[in-house]
Amino acid sequence: MVSRQQIREARAQRLEAQHWDRARRTTERRFDVYKDFLTHARRYRNAIRPPYGPGSGLRIPVGEIDDLARAADAAGTVVFLVSENPRTQSACANAMRTIGAVEDAVHGFSQDPGGQRLQQVNEDFERVLRAFAAAAREELGAADPSELAGQ
Repeated sequence: MVSRQQIREARAQRLEAQHWDRARRTTERRFDVYKDFLTHARRYRNAIRPPYGPGSGLRIPVGEIDDLARAADAAGTVVFLVSENPRTQSACANAMRTIGAVEDAVHGFSQDPGGQRLQQVNEDFERVLRAFAAAAREELGAADPSELAGQ
């Protein structure tokens, strides 16, 4: 026969297991969202990297670059829905602002002799993406940078 004590212990174990399962799913969800944002943001950054030769213009059409920017922006918005750490949120906000600055530089590329502005925002973008990845790794407890980068 099962005693009340055994029933209470079984219920407590079940509740604890549910708690840990919920925490694991939350962490996995955040990991996937952060990874998705970094993937879209890096695609966008790769699209706006300086051209190989001086004066050769952007490597892909502005319309495609705008599509990549919108995808990165949408993925970044989801970060704010799942993030549990103010440092990660702040790093994402910086990345989102930089996406806007990059868009301005892309659309003003023809008035920027030598592409100096685009070069600068590209370097800024690289810096803020690294800061976001570091904040996300800290929040998720991921020790290996390649875990979050999806490499």
